[in-house]
Amino acid sequence: MGDIYTPKSDVEIESLYFDGQSLRTFKLDITIKTGVYFGWVSYVTISLFYGHTFIGEAILEDEFVNLENYKGELYIELDGAVIQHMGAFKSFIRDIMPKPQLDACQSD
Repeated sequence: MGDIYTPKSDVEIESLYFDGQSLRTFKLDITIKTGVYFGWVSYVTISLFYGHTFIGEAILEDEFVNLENYKGELYIELDGAVIQHMGAFKSFIRDIMPKPQLDACQSD
């Protein structure tokens, strides 16, 4: 069959929502700014990295992917994304969660 060119792209995430996490999978709602119209896709693998560490991935097959608005934002809902590296996933969650504000009256 030969080598098939597979385009890859790194995009910046505008918003990210985790839902329905089990021990190894989660539902992920992502909004990314692409500036590119996708339309119908036959097969797309979406991989989530924390730095250079692979956290997990999900696959879209035979799906219409449309831009939500004129700003070039793309909304993707991934159900059943598989966690590949639990340590990296935990670190990722810890880093994106808001940090508690320390009260000036509290002492160490």
